[in-house]
Amino acid sequence: MNVLDSLRNGAVKLPSLPVVAAQVIKVVKNDEFSLRELEKIISCDPALTAKILSVVNSSFYAVPYKVDSIDKALSILGVNGRDDIFVTALLMDIGVAVMFMCKPDDYMKVFNEKFSMGTNVVEAEHSIFGFNHQTVSSQILKQWNLPENIYMPIAYHHNKDKCPAEFCDMVDILAIADLASSIYHGSSTIEKLKKLERLLKDKFNVAKADVESFIDSVAEKTIEVLATFEIDASDMKPHSIILQEAVAELGKLNMSYEQLVMGLKESTKKAEKYAGELQKVNEKLKVLAFSDSLTGLFNHRYFQEQMEKELYKAERNSLVLSLIMIDIDNFKKINDTYGHSCGDKVLTAIGETIQASAREADTAARYGGEELVIILPETDMQYARVIAEKIRENVEKLLVRINDYNVNVTISAGISTYEPQRGIMSKAAIIETADRALYNSKMSGKNKVSTLELSYYSKDQETENCDWLLND
Repeated sequence: MNVLDSLRNGAVKLPSLPVVAAQVIKVVKNDEFSLRELEKIISCDPALTAKILSVVNSSFYAVPYKVDSIDKALSILGVNGRDDIFVTALLMDIGVAVMFMCKPDDYMKVFNEKFSMGTNVVEAEHSIFGFNHQTVSSQILKQWNLPENIYMPIAYHHNKDKCPAEFCDMVDILAIADLASSIYHGSSTIEKLKKLERLLKDKFNVAKADVESFIDSVAEKTIEVLATFEIDASDMKPHSIILQEAVAELGKLNMSYEQLVMGLKESTKKAEKYAGELQKVNEKLKVLAFSDSLTGLFNHRYFQEQMEKELYKAERNSLVLSLIMIDIDNFKKINDTYGHSCGDKVLTAIGETIQASAREADTAARYGGEELVIILPETDMQYARVIAEKIRENVEKLLVRINDYNVNVTISAGISTYEPQRGIMSKAAIIETADRALYNSKMSGKNKVSTLELSYYSKDQETENCDWLLND
């Protein structure tokens, strides 16, 4: 399944390549193109024109005279002014921005997990979304019709072990770029600096002194690039200057080594304590945000998100996945006869029964009104039916006390089971099939469990159905 499918329904549309950029790519792909054609296209965008002139007049090209026209700038830059790896490094983390734009609340969970649990961004993204930003970046750039040697290294820049051999060198360069950048804008600077030194020595036989010079040049060139594009560099400084300032500040403190170690231990202990407390609070807030207050089960939003994750896991690992959809029989009659507050008591009692009957790995939720659902990972249709029958029997034994009466209630259930080895299936189709099975139970007398087979389609059909991305 295309991972962008889970982002496309967000409030923000997935980005498309700017018109001018698309036209430039189209022109340069033609072996017979001329610089005059590029000049006409670029000149239509005043901002792009200004940026190109700014770059060509910068120290990167050291032109001895001022360049004041696009035709002169293009003759200096050429159409391959930079290797593809330059563009690849610039775009390798575009997936982070896309994931945040499409699902900002979910991506904030990535940051929370990263800082509270100490996991890296890729692991946190997999935990929350089921995929990470390198996949999103690669698929978007592929849709933009950028060359394979740009988007393919991005697809593996956090997972070199699975990278095709022809892109491994480029992935190494991306890793160097990522480390060099994170030294200035990330945490664990010393650890990353040592890792960068090892990588440059092992891969390119670069001496330690040259590594330090390279890291300083990264800051200097970055500041110049940011200034060219009118982006605030804030207080960014070369690493050597940062170290010098740090040594000077430590000298002012006049602390002994033992005092520094004790202070570090105390700060670490406090940080761990606060991180643990924050994680507990976040877990409580998560339960409140995703719980249905009446039944005690998860709410509809949580069900939809969990269904996406379980479906992705089932497809990735070829595991079966079952879904039970439940409806309370004659619920309208209960409300009309005893009142809605009594109907709420019935819902609460059935929610408690489902929680007691379901397994720890299952996800039970209130789908809406008197409809309830249960996600059963790694469960085939036969065993799903056993669980559904157990729940149905336990509900049938219930006596809900309403005023001076004991009210008997029953439920009807429908089951659909997804088997990835048989073909592709969408989340909506699995839910719809379980709902139709539930309808069969209702129509055949209620207080029953029915099953219904899914109608599978092939991977070729899935590719055809992904044309939405090109037209979004």
